[in-house]
Amino acid sequence: MKKYALYFIAFLIFCLFCIFPHIISAQITFEKTYGGSNQDYGSSVEQTTDGGYIIAGRTSSFDIANGDVYLIKIDSIGDTIWTKTYGWIAADYGYSVQQTIDGGYIVAGETGADFYLIKTNAIGDTLWTKAYGGLSGEYGYSVQQTTDSGYIIAGFSNVAFNNDVYLIKTTSLGDTVWTKLYGGNFSDQGNSVKQTTDGGYIIVGNTSSFGAGNADVYLIKTNSVGDTIWTKTYGGIFSDVGMSVQQTTDGGYIIVGYTLSFGAGNADVYLIKTNLVGDTLWTKTYGGIWDEWGYSVRQTTDSGYIIVGYTDIFGDDDVYLIKTNSVGDTLWTKTYDGTSTEVGYSIQQTIDGGYIIVGETKSFGAGSDDVYLIKTDSLGCVYPNSTFTYVDLGMIVSFYTSPMSNSLWHWDFGDGDSSILQNPSHVYSNGTYYVCLEVTNPCGTDIYCDSVTVLVIGVKEKKLSNSILVSPNPFSTSTEIFLHPVISTPSTRGEKSYHLELYDILGRNVVTSLANTQSNSQGAEVSFELQRGSLPEGLYIFHIKNENQTIATGKLIVHN
Repeated sequence: MKKYALYFIAFLIFCLFCIFPHIISAQITFEKTYGGSNQDYGSSVEQTTDGGYIIAGRTSSFDIANGDVYLIKIDSIGDTIWTKTYGWIAADYGYSVQQTIDGGYIVAGETGADFYLIKTNAIGDTLWTKAYGGLSGEYGYSVQQTTDSGYIIAGFSNVAFNNDVYLIKTTSLGDTVWTKLYGGNFSDQGNSVKQTTDGGYIIVGNTSSFGAGNADVYLIKTNSVGDTIWTKTYGGIFSDVGMSVQQTTDGGYIIVGYTLSFGAGNADVYLIKTNLVGDTLWTKTYGGIWDEWGYSVRQTTDSGYIIVGYTDIFGDDDVYLIKTNSVGDTLWTKTYDGTSTEVGYSIQQTIDGGYIIVGETKSFGAGSDDVYLIKTDSLGCVYPNSTFTYVDLGMIVSFYTSPMSNSLWHWDFGDGDSSILQNPSHVYSNGTYYVCLEVTNPCGTDIYCDSVTVLVIGVKEKKLSNSILVSPNPFSTSTEIFLHPVISTPSTRGEKSYHLELYDILGRNVVTSLANTQSNSQGAEVSFELQRGSLPEGLYIFHIKNENQTIATGKLIVHN
């Protein structure tokens, strides 16, 4: 009997080893962007009790005037549930968000150079807002709900044109209980605050008043009413800044920021572990010869640490993720990048053992900058997602995929042609095609196929008179556009005033061309010769104009 029991136990262990990789790979991963055509970014993210996430940041795409606080609620797979903006005519910023014990949210930021605190219900409706400060300029970077259901906010105040760390304690309704300033004769700033297990507070930032260098990491421990218990500085002769702090399970503190005094390059990620009274236990730097900054750190369930920030080791800034053990030794690092700039500002370990990161991207999304959300597994992987959508414009089909860093794309258009672009367009004839996309990144490969039915439609023009002719259309090298005759009217007189404007499908003016014009008794014949040049394959819209009046429009298709 014992022998069979041992066989059974061995079989169970074997099964666990077999399914463990699948458990790991079953963790939800994704990359998402949120925003509009202008600048939008995410500063803070937290997993919510429903398994989804709340993001705070700033939007210039959906604002009233000069930018508004941007709050986004999403589900566990990154799909938007709701979005809200908050602000007035002045510039408004959201820097920190936390879900509160009533299921709503508290957001800290800045409005018109004052601390800005926003309390919402569970669906983002405003319950109350508060502004704190005077004429000197106050900026709130970090907020946390306290054990008495009130709030603690940290930032800085430009008192007498000299920044000091600024700490505000409020009631549950945002009414001020007390305020404190910390610092010296020069510039001092608070970037992060947490309530500690003894009911007091720990604040990290930077100081130019104390320490060894131009600026040093500044750690302040207070009691429950904000009185200073002790302060510490960390750094060397150059600039060193603390961006994020958390009390660790041993009662000490973990701090992340960046250092110019130590490390291998211009700036390196700077990780400092202290004991309960701020004495240094160890420090680590991470990075190479370029710039690396750490913006956010959290202790993980294995007693190690997870750090997010950015690195420009590959040229443009990339999101930089570092996992360490309990003494700061690197276990692994990941970067997430596109063709331009990506930065990670906030991180949290999620209930499935993975990580959620928020920041901004210039490579993906709809605008100049967009909120960039990355959900990884426990090893920092985002598994490729090859699902795609498409828009059938008649003869040309435009394909779109989700944002995906560090990836290679291979499209099979089903007609013998292929592409390695992320979001290509392709010219088809009438028919149904089986289109496949294969996406590969360092974490794996994914393939998705779908049927695409194309019905070619003719090019429709808006014309002032008898005929418009585009030949050839589609074209690969050059084409000519003729408009004949154009009846002479007050708006069309003037042989040299005709011009053509060519727009891509995003509405960008890519070509402007002057006309060749011939006049006769019936009016004028207007023609344009267009060279493809560097125009990519796709659909284009042309407008023929006389002065500022459009007298004809039509479609052009460029194909290879």
